[in-house]
Amino acid sequence: MKKKLITGMLIGATLASFIFPTGLEVALADEMSESVHIIKNDKMLGLEKELNSPQVKLALHSKTTDQQAMFDYFAKKYDGAQITYVGGRATGVSETFYVGGYNVFASNQSALNYCRTQLATTATLLQANGTLGGALLGGPAGALIGLLGATILAGRFRDGSSTMKSWINVGSSKGGSRMTLTEEFPIATLNTTYQSPIKPL
Repeated sequence: MKKKLITGMLIGATLASFIFPTGLEVALADEMSESVHIIKNDKMLGLEKELNSPQVKLALHSKTTDQQAMFDYFAKKYDGAQITYVGGRATGVSETFYVGGYNVFASNQSALNYCRTQLATTATLLQANGTLGGALLGGPAGALIGLLGATILAGRFRDGSSTMKSWINVGSSKGGSRMTLTEEFPIATLNTTYQSPIKPL
C-alpha cells in the first residue's frame, strides 16, 4: 500500500477552514507545538482530495444537503481510510473510518493519555464555539466533523475521552474508542466494530 509521509508543525484551526486546505497541517490544542509525522494510506489521500473538491465544499455549506446521506456515501467509499501519527506524545495513535464509524486507537500508555486529552479538548471547543482543536482533526475525525457538524459530534468526542480515561484507570497499555452517529464504546483493536470490556490489554 502506497503511503505518504507528511511532516507538519501542528497549528490551531477553525471550523471554517478545517477541510484540508493542503493536507499538511493538523491542529493541536496544547501548550506547545511539536513535530509529528502523519502517515496516510491511499484511501485517506483520496478522501482528502474529494473533500477538497469545489462540488463537495459547496454541498457541505448547503442547507439542502442531506448530511446523513453524505456521511454514508463517504464512509462507504472510503472505508479503511487511515492515519497513523509518529512523533512526540502522538506516537502510537491511529484513526480510521471502519464499517460506518470512526475508530481511534492508542497502542501505548503515552498515546492513551494523548488521545484522552485531545478528544476532551476537541469536545470542549466544539461545544463552546465550533472551533476545532486537537491533533486528530487532520484525518478521519476532521472529515467526520466536516460532514456531520460540530454539534452532533461534541458529545461523542467527550465520551471517547472518558473511554480513554477508563483504559488508563485500569492500567491498560493500549485501548481505543469507536464512535458512530448513535453511540460510542471501547474497542480493543483499531479495525473492529465490537465493543470491548475495559481491562488491561
